[in-house]
Amino acid sequence: MKMKRYFAADIRQAMAMVRNEQGADAVILSSRNIDGGIEIVAAIDYDQEMIESASTVRAESVAHKTQSAAARSIPASEGSSRFERQGRRERFEVADDSRLIRLEDELGEIKNILQNNMAGLAWQGITQRSNANIDVIKKLYAIGITSNLCLSLAAAVSNIQDSKSSWRMALATLADQIRIIDEEMMVAGGVYALIGPTGVGKTTSIAKIAARYALQRGVKKIALITVDNHRVAAHEQFRTYARLIGVPSRCVHNKEEMVAALAEFSSKELVLVDTAGMSQYDSRVCELDQILNIKGWNIKKALTLPAAGSYQVLKDVIAQYGMHGVNQVIVTKIDEAPSIGALLSAIVDSGLPVSYLCDGQQVPEDIRSATAADLVSKCVSVGRAKPLVVDQEILAIDFGREAINA
Repeated sequence: MKMKRYFAADIRQAMAMVRNEQGADAVILSSRNIDGGIEIVAAIDYDQEMIESASTVRAESVAHKTQSAAARSIPASEGSSRFERQGRRERFEVADDSRLIRLEDELGEIKNILQNNMAGLAWQGITQRSNANIDVIKKLYAIGITSNLCLSLAAAVSNIQDSKSSWRMALATLADQIRIIDEEMMVAGGVYALIGPTGVGKTTSIAKIAARYALQRGVKKIALITVDNHRVAAHEQFRTYARLIGVPSRCVHNKEEMVAALAEFSSKELVLVDTAGMSQYDSRVCELDQILNIKGWNIKKALTLPAAGSYQVLKDVIAQYGMHGVNQVIVTKIDEAPSIGALLSAIVDSGLPVSYLCDGQQVPEDIRSATAADLVSKCVSVGRAKPLVVDQEILAIDFGREAINA
């Protein structure tokens, strides 16, 4: 039997790696979540009896080592000298550390095997549902919806036996769970800062919104501010957009300059603030938050998210930036996304409303007000064009674990 560990961002990528390298006959021995993704142990030339025998021997070994460690922990006899007791204690501690590490590794392997077996049983329980319900789960999973949301949507339509009706109702339920902002910035006016990771299209999105607003309300009603002092040529790009649109702009470096710029543009109906892109873990996010939190000014923060992103990354970005008072999401680069199911799953989980959708680089054409129906329709059309692999082993691992943790 040949075993190998695989590391990937999610279960789909890990299974693809297994299939590409070991073929369709590979058997998944264990899987577990790790920092940054998932670890899978797969094997070919698999021998079930050998694995069961090895698991039994490993469990007996763990029990024997635990008993031995307990026996060695009995204090030395009263007749031993203080130096002898100290020497024995030091030797025991050194040996015990290495044994404990091995014990933890072996217990971890046993735990993973048991979890996989339980996940398989849980998936078998899920497959006892009606064919229409299983069909809904597989279709949702194929367009990138996460397993927990798939199960939730399938449960909501479990009483519908017809496959087509069940699928349509599942999509309608998904749309109902996507919040859309009540009053978008081009209607409400005010001061808005676009924040988010590097390269997600904040500056281009501001140019689109500004150009659209200037066409509707006039160039005298809007102004632009940037606090992006990190990206090369950021100010030049920003000034170019402002000049082409015909609106005033200011570049600021600190809170005092921001206060002055806001005071200068106090008569404007809409003020848009561009910010530097940075990792959600960057300490400068807190510095930016201080610049934007100005007494007497209600600066609303719109989190700009790319449509193409893994669920875990998007969820983490939303969680970290969400701590700084984000009140809406602008989705960008929809035209570049091979799937937006992960994005919809992260948005539904966060509960944040969506305001705008951007699907190209043209200013101001490639931006539109968000609707739940539009997002779901796009998710389905993109998913059908590039469906994700729906493998029975992937389903068993992913959905089985989700059912166990529910």
